[in-house]
Amino acid sequence: MGYCDKIKELLTNPNTSFYDEGVPLQDVSSIISELQRCFFSSSEEHFGSNLSQDIFSIARHVAQIGAAPKFFDFIERERHNLDDVAEELMAKNLSREQEDDAVRQEFNRSDRYWQVLYISYELFKSQYNACVEFRLHARRHGIAPENHRIKSIINSPPPLEPSDELKQQVKDRDRGCLCCGGTSSRSLEVDHIVPKYFGGINILDNLQTLCSKCNQVKGTNHINFRDCQSDLTMPPGTPLEFEMPGGAKAGDPEAWEQFLRRTINFFYRCGAVHSITIGKRGESFYNWQIHLNAGNDPRWLEPNLKELLDRIIWAKETAGYSAPNSLIVHTPDIPEVRCNKK
Repeated sequence: MGYCDKIKELLTNPNTSFYDEGVPLQDVSSIISELQRCFFSSSEEHFGSNLSQDIFSIARHVAQIGAAPKFFDFIERERHNLDDVAEELMAKNLSREQEDDAVRQEFNRSDRYWQVLYISYELFKSQYNACVEFRLHARRHGIAPENHRIKSIINSPPPLEPSDELKQQVKDRDRGCLCCGGTSSRSLEVDHIVPKYFGGINILDNLQTLCSKCNQVKGTNHINFRDCQSDLTMPPGTPLEFEMPGGAKAGDPEAWEQFLRRTINFFYRCGAVHSITIGKRGESFYNWQIHLNAGNDPRWLEPNLKELLDRIIWAKETAGYSAPNSLIVHTPDIPEVRCNKK
C-alpha cells in the first residue's frame, strides 16, 4: 500500500523538485526522507531493493510524465522468465529459423508484457540468446543451470561506451539529432535510449543520435525519439520551456523549426513531429504549421498553444522581426488545432 499511497499523493500534489532532468538524489534527500517516513513507516512495506532510490525514481517519473508508472505483480513476473522460455525452446531442438520464429512469436504475445520490458525484438532476442548460452555452458560442464556460474562472462562488465564504429553507424542511420533535427556534426552525440544507468546496452536498437543540448535534457530518462508515436496515455502537462532563438537567429526559420521540434518532441516523449512549415514570405510566414505523425493527439497541445505563440511573438519582435499570426497543429487522423494572435 505504501507505493500506491505515495503515487496518489504525488499525482494529487505534484512536486516540481523532481521535474529537472538532472536533479541528483542527494539534492532532494530531505523530500525523499519525508516521503519514506509518511508512506513506509513499517519495514514490512518494502523489501528487495534500495527504498530511497525507488522513491526517487517513482517521484521523477510522476513529475515528468504526469502518470503512475506501470507495476507488475509477482504472478506476472513468473510468467516473464526468459530462462523458462529458453529451456522450453531448447527442448524442441528447433532449426535456427524455427527458433527465431518461435522467439518472435513469444515477443509478440498479447498476454505478455515483453514489449514493455524490452524496447525492441532485437534486444529481447539478445537477452534470450544469453539465456541459451548460459544453459548450454552449464550442460557442457554437467552442472544444473540454477547452480551454475560463469565468472569470466557474467562478471565481466560491458563496455561503457559504444565503439567508434558503432557510433558512426548510428549517426549514419539517423542523419542528425532525432529530437530537434540539428545536423551540426560538432554537436551530435550517440545516446542510450535505455540509459546505461538502468542497464541499457551498446546495441544498435538502443542507440540514437541527439545533439548535445537534447541529450543533456533527456538525461537518464527512457525516451525513444526513433519512435514516431507517443506511449503516453494522457497529456504530460506543460511543455518544457527551452531557450528561444534570439538576435539574428530569431529571423532564421531553421532555428525556429529546431526550437519547435525540441519543444514538441519532448512534450510527447518521442519523435512526434513529422514536419514543420515556416516560410520566409507569404502565407506560411505568418501561419506556422506543425505536422505531427499519426497517433499523436494535437489536442494535448491546445491548452499550451497560446502561451507558446505569445513567447514566439515576443522573441521575434524583441529581435526586430515580424512575428507569426498563428500556430496550426495537424495530424493525419484528428482535426487540426489552431491558435491565433490576438
